[in-house]
Amino acid sequence: MDRFGEALSEPDARGELEVRLGPLRSRIKLSQVERVQRPAPSKAHGTVTTHVTPPRAVPPEIELRGQTVDEAMPTVEQYIDEAFRAGLPWARIIHGKGTGTLRRQVREFLSKHPLVKSYEEARPEEGGEGVTIAHLAV
Repeated sequence: MDRFGEALSEPDARGELEVRLGPLRSRIKLSQVERVQRPAPSKAHGTVTTHVTPPRAVPPEIELRGQTVDEAMPTVEQYIDEAFRAGLPWARIIHGKGTGTLRRQVREFLSKHPLVKSYEEARPEEGGEGVTIAHLAV
């Protein structure tokens, strides 16, 4: 599923740039971007139209157990962006039960993320409070 967007920044030290895909903004790796000719002249200066190719295979879930909040949150952010670009309707985030700190941070992040329509705790037989399911705005 290819999408056309507009580059909003130069690549940073990690090789990522900010792009606008319709009303949404996202950070993606430069390797996932292809520069294309702008379909119509723009009055804006300094913008470049980009063609974003999503990752080929995005897993339906990520595993965060054993990670700290600082380690896990960049992974969650990248995963949500990739899952959205891949057209997944939902994403399972396995954070474990533990003290609940990681679960709370993941859910707070999801509640504010523009690509997440809603989220819920998994059913008990699917991990219960140790798993959060994010419903994406696809």
